[in-house]
Amino acid sequence: MPDKINKKMLLAAWSINNPYWIINQAYNIPLRKIFKEVVNFDPQEETYKYGKDLMNKKFLEVLKKEKPDYLHLFLVWDEFYPETLLKIKEILPNVKVTHWNGDDDIKFENYTVPYSAVIDYQFISQLQFTKKYDAYQLPWFDMLGADTEKFSPLNLKKKYDLIFIGTPKGDRLKYMKYLLAKGVNFVLGGAGWDDYPEFKKHYIGKIPDEDFVKIINQSKINLCFSQNFFSSPHVLERTLAVNACKCFALTEYVEGYFPKFTEGKDIVTFKSEKELLEKINYYLKNDKEREKIADMAYKKVTALYSNQKMMSQAYHSIEKDKRKLHSLSSLKYMSEKPVYLDKSDFKKGLVYIKNKLANTNYVGFTSKHHENLPHKDFFQVYSMELIGKPISICDAYLYSSLIGDYATLSLHYAYNYLPKKDIHYFYDNLDISQFMVKKDFFLKNIGKFASLYKGERPSFISKDNSFFISMPFVRTKKITKIPVKDIDHILFTYLDMPLVTLRNQKKLFSHPYLYKLLFYSIFVNPQILKHILLNVLRRSKNSRGVKISKFFNKILKN
Repeated sequence: MPDKINKKMLLAAWSINNPYWIINQAYNIPLRKIFKEVVNFDPQEETYKYGKDLMNKKFLEVLKKEKPDYLHLFLVWDEFYPETLLKIKEILPNVKVTHWNGDDDIKFENYTVPYSAVIDYQFISQLQFTKKYDAYQLPWFDMLGADTEKFSPLNLKKKYDLIFIGTPKGDRLKYMKYLLAKGVNFVLGGAGWDDYPEFKKHYIGKIPDEDFVKIINQSKINLCFSQNFFSSPHVLERTLAVNACKCFALTEYVEGYFPKFTEGKDIVTFKSEKELLEKINYYLKNDKEREKIADMAYKKVTALYSNQKMMSQAYHSIEKDKRKLHSLSSLKYMSEKPVYLDKSDFKKGLVYIKNKLANTNYVGFTSKHHENLPHKDFFQVYSMELIGKPISICDAYLYSSLIGDYATLSLHYAYNYLPKKDIHYFYDNLDISQFMVKKDFFLKNIGKFASLYKGERPSFISKDNSFFISMPFVRTKKITKIPVKDIDHILFTYLDMPLVTLRNQKKLFSHPYLYKLLFYSIFVNPQILKHILLNVLRRSKNSRGVKISKFFNKILKN
């Protein structure tokens, strides 16, 4: 292992102080072996204590005080305001900012790309996206590895033929029901399976962290699925963790595994129910072949792909890198100034509009009840230049003067993952102010954009010419109908965070926010707020919270 880097790291990753969270396990311990000094700042912990505004302020205060040489981020939503992220280089121009992206299969264009404006080096695990990182000139390091200190061989007797540990998301339920119908001998561990009575005899409960490695070692075949909540192909570190235990992993196929592994030599994958069943039966009957593949995978992962080793190599490479930092290079897009049009401009004719747009390459829009927020221009223009599509569409905060920002419908996920019957929710939450368009495209389609002011649906949006930015750069007071059910990872609500903060401060029932929220929910917009409010109140052990929950629930049903 190379010598420690004689510099300071500020580790500002969501939930970094939670010892049971993967980010803590993946970064907190290894980085302390790489850098002379590591200082933690946990945005989740600080937000739950003090709220989002104060968390952002405290982060910048820590940055000024500690003056780190490196800053490592793990962004999960919009916990940091754009102005907070832009101030990083105002405060410390030469700090090297690294960031881990684990979900590029669903977050690349809409999240990784816009946020890359403030990131210098990307750590990635979805290796099927490396060509896109290269095309967009985003410096990246491979971080698809395993914690080889936690996951290791225990030489235990094989107790289970086949095990899957995880939740029933994506296509997992379909596959396990298929194996059940075929009479396969398997066990299930993890949360959520107790909701399905048919698996009662197979379910061994939630697996405590301290038993996780033990159970992997006790299993002949560890089943590893590779889909996320949206049933998108997703490379998971679980396969490599099983490999590090010198155990056999049977993995759902994703392209991103194959820069590292060779099918049939050190990895075995499946693409269908039939293929899964065939390979389970084959490798249960062929112990020596199964063990040989497990041994080959073990040697490769422990030699090349331990988290500690890969991270150390990445940071030592960054130390030697003499290129201009990416986040400083991105600032050139600050000079691009879009021209904004409003409804009245379209009434003045094409010649007038062309003259107004003479000195710009980009067109934005303003509209009634919608406020464009700071830094919208920079992030949208920057992303358009990298991606090369003529239309960028950002998200919008839903806002009330009574309770502030309370939700965002992610247009990227709504457009790509809502069922057809619910696609109207996408259009209900779309306004012309959220668009940024390249001038040439706009002038060729000026009539289509004019129609948006008339409330018409934009029929011209396609995956070839448009992309979404999952950053809210517009705020609207317009009350919009939003789905309440089956919207995980599509609707992002902010109203629960102040409630959690107030509860932690023991001010939940003495602060006016709760009662403003109740008023707004009952008399203005019950549809958007009810499920979050009920969930928060039900978690309260305070008898008053239980009473308010029952009262509120009764009103909503009437």
